[in-house]
Amino acid sequence: MVAARRNNIFVTEAAFFFLQSCRGFQTTVQDDREQRRKPVRQALHRWYSHSMTMEANHTTCNPAKYSVSSIVWVAGIQCSLAVVALLGNLLVIVSVCRCTRLRTITNYFVLSLACADLLVALNVPFYDAFYFFEDLSCHRRLCMLRYWFATYSTACSSFSHLGVAVDRYVSVVHGISYHRLMRYRLAAGYIVCVWISCLLYSLLPYMGIGDNEDYPLALDAAHVVCDLSYVYSRIYILATVGISTIGSALTLVLYFFVFRASWKHLKAVASTSDVHHRVKQEARTACTMALVLAVCILGVLPYSIIVFIPFFYDMSTSLQVHVKPYVICLFFGKSSVNPIIYGWKAKDFRAAFREFLCPRKSNGARPA
Repeated sequence: MVAARRNNIFVTEAAFFFLQSCRGFQTTVQDDREQRRKPVRQALHRWYSHSMTMEANHTTCNPAKYSVSSIVWVAGIQCSLAVVALLGNLLVIVSVCRCTRLRTITNYFVLSLACADLLVALNVPFYDAFYFFEDLSCHRRLCMLRYWFATYSTACSSFSHLGVAVDRYVSVVHGISYHRLMRYRLAAGYIVCVWISCLLYSLLPYMGIGDNEDYPLALDAAHVVCDLSYVYSRIYILATVGISTIGSALTLVLYFFVFRASWKHLKAVASTSDVHHRVKQEARTACTMALVLAVCILGVLPYSIIVFIPFFYDMSTSLQVHVKPYVICLFFGKSSVNPIIYGWKAKDFRAAFREFLCPRKSNGARPA
């Protein structure tokens, strides 16, 4: 009898401790769920507070003094350039992927440039939407996304140009060791690292690093406009422009050595030799890519100057308001010019384009 009671007490205590442990586990699970939901609730609270503050302050979004005619004119130019850039860079991508003759290390970097230009072309409709839908300027994340494409594509283009310059430098200056130094796997790894690192850098403002915390709540109603100078912090803008400038400067230095070495080789070697023909071909390829780099610099440099103007002068200057939309046309236009340069200066690309556009009349490169 006593043993039975002891067994019942033991079973009761075991059941009690088991229930307590289950309750503690449920409490821990609930706490974990609450911790996971907390960032979402905070984000929703910030968004709701932002919307209510905008409504209470009667904030006017995108008050830039653009006339309707200028908006339609600029949007028409930018969308036309976007169509040309979209079709042209798609043609470049398809040509490199399908034509075995174009699968060179240099064209791997050309493929990376075409992908960056394609990203710019896809951004144009979303960018122009802020001209017509003014309320978009009051949405912080959408305004940051408007300039994310430009930041990401510009950084990728800059380092892709640097990769082309390194490839041309090794080919001309160290031609004997070219196939040992430059390999397809190395070029592909470099391109992947460039795109991943540039992606992480361009996403920093979304993580709270490099964004302007005051946009748009702390701005006056007359100044709430979706502009790069307001969305990102000054340090982040300077760092972005500085990275692109350093990349372009290194690329120009490498091209200087490429052309100097090519000129020396062409003067030292007889014009009938195979070495002369190879060096001349490599120099011609370098000239084509240098022309692409020059177009890129001409498209990015005016935009960078316009971005720096608010750091020294008032944002309401007529130069900032009236000139910037047309400068942005130059920025978008550089993406549409590159495929034209390839078809004009590069014989293999010209043959591949003719193959895809006029397959019956073409006698050039054949798709694999």
